[in-house]
Amino acid sequence: MDMRHRKTAVLFILFSAIAAAGGAIILHEQRGQEVAAAQYEELAENADNITNISGEEFSAEAGSVVTDGIVTEAFGQKLVMEESAEVQTVEFDAALATALEAAANEAYAGAADANVPVSADAAVNNDAVTGAALSDAELFALYAPQANKVIDWNGLNLTVNPDIYAWITVPGTNIDYPMVQHPYDNAFYLNHNLDGSAGYPGCIYTENYNSKTFTDPNTVIYGHNLKNGTMFSKLHVFTTADLTNENHVFYIYTPTKICVYLVFAAYEFPAYHLVLNYDYSNIYAYEQYQQDILTGYGIRPGGTHNVRQGVTLTGTDRIVTLSTCTKDHNKAYRYLVAGKLIGEISLVPEEMTQ
Repeated sequence: MDMRHRKTAVLFILFSAIAAAGGAIILHEQRGQEVAAAQYEELAENADNITNISGEEFSAEAGSVVTDGIVTEAFGQKLVMEESAEVQTVEFDAALATALEAAANEAYAGAADANVPVSADAAVNNDAVTGAALSDAELFALYAPQANKVIDWNGLNLTVNPDIYAWITVPGTNIDYPMVQHPYDNAFYLNHNLDGSAGYPGCIYTENYNSKTFTDPNTVIYGHNLKNGTMFSKLHVFTTADLTNENHVFYIYTPTKICVYLVFAAYEFPAYHLVLNYDYSNIYAYEQYQQDILTGYGIRPGGTHNVRQGVTLTGTDRIVTLSTCTKDHNKAYRYLVAGKLIGEISLVPEEMTQ
């Protein structure tokens, strides 16, 4: 097994480990389908056979951390982790690391030119640091350098699942997963895992009503809200997060680019199909949809409606909506976290785009 495939095998074990739970796993199926208790018991029993990777088994110079099964990687370094009794060293893709580093340096330079603070630790609350809200361009310059995950796309597609086409990371949570889209069965990954097996936790996925390019006005990404805290469960941190004062971003990686999104709303909304029930091709209808989110029109009475102060949206803005169950698993509503695209990092060499 070569290094690329060995890395993929380690990642697969990480994803599988996330599914483990001691005792019965209490889940809520996204669209009202009931799952027999026997399935939960079988999943819990099988979890005992899954190999877990120890929490922090890294070389000192790697600059990487694994916490709760999540890997945070550094440019061009070696990541050493323990798989059973065998210690493996994974080489990052040097070309991709170089591209990311160049993009990060460019963003840092832009931030310096704009006198933007580039220390994430010193700028968690940017309004407090600068005395004024930062523009989208300034926020992108601040947070783009932190988009440092290196992904072996060929390895994932060849040895894990050919339907993997993107990766989502939400800093401050354990949401750090590959994304899939089934070519024709939009409900497949609701109750199937990355290896194609039936059951839970399922996958983070989109439906084929959305493109895989993240160029649609609104891309909707689905994930379960599980009692064991995996998949999209941790989106509920935004129920109490003060979006009016803090900047929260998330990243979507594809083989050709990295998209950076600023969270602007967390809210409970009727369980409409957000792509089929709205005509986003009509700019006026799309802008009205955006305003409904900001003003709370149609929001669940008494439910979460947390909106970033001072956010501006236009009919040309692209957003991503992360969709999961409400805390009380009310089937009539969905819990949604919306992010606005504030910038992209191209991973395609410039000469290939000319």
